[in-house]
Formats: sequence, structure tokens, C-alpha cells
Amino acid sequence: MADYTHLLGKPVRATYTAGAAITGGQALIFTGVDTVAPSSAASSLFAGIAGHDAASGAPVTVIMGAGVIHETQTTAVAVAAGALIASAAAGAIAGGAAAGSELGVAIRAVGGAGGILRWKTTRG
Repeated sequence: MADYTHLLGKPVRATYTAGAAITGGQALIFTGVDTVAPSSAASSLFAGIAGHDAASGAPVTVIMGAGVIHETQTTAVAVAAGALIASAAAGAIAGGAAAGSELGVAIRAVGGAGGILRWKTTRG
């Protein structure tokens, strides 16, 4: 994806170190001190969305903040409008978030694998 830009809202942009190869638009989690990597599952360690591609060890801009509207790739399951969402494998987003791992809410439904989901962050 290279560069990623959020859809709406006023995000905070912060720079961290990539703890693994990152693709712009992936959901990132904190993995260490000032270090982020693509999510591998639902996590309460959500950092934000990658603003661009980055190699492991390189700086990466993270787009974060509640109230920001994103359009990012989903996992292999459908997501209903209004569903709570969480980070998922390969830096994707999935519906069916468990309490404590939710990071936002789906604004529009998406039918399944590889779909682009429009969603709003409810935490930073």
C-alpha cells in the first residue's frame, strides 16, 4: 500500500521504530519501548494505523487518536455495520471484538476477505 491517509478526523501522528516489516494501512500494536509491529491478533496494545511502509528497524509514522475514521483491509470474515472491531492477523481489522480488545466500530458493512472496511476509532 505504500502511503496511507486516514479518511476523516484529526489524528495524532507519532514516530516509532518498526519492530518488523510494516505496510502502510496496517493496524499496529506496541511490541516494546517505542516499537510497533503489525497486529497478529486482537490486542489491547493497539497503537494506531501505519502511515507508510517501513522496514524492520526503520522509523514509521503511526496515525492514532479516538474519533479518526479509517478505511483499511479486513480479514476473512464479514463485518456488520455497527460491529465492534479489533486488530487481527497480518495487521488487518476484524469484527467481533471481545471486551477490552475493541478499538472502534464499523461504519459500513463489508462482505468478507480482503474487503475495505470504513470504521471509527473509539480509543487512541
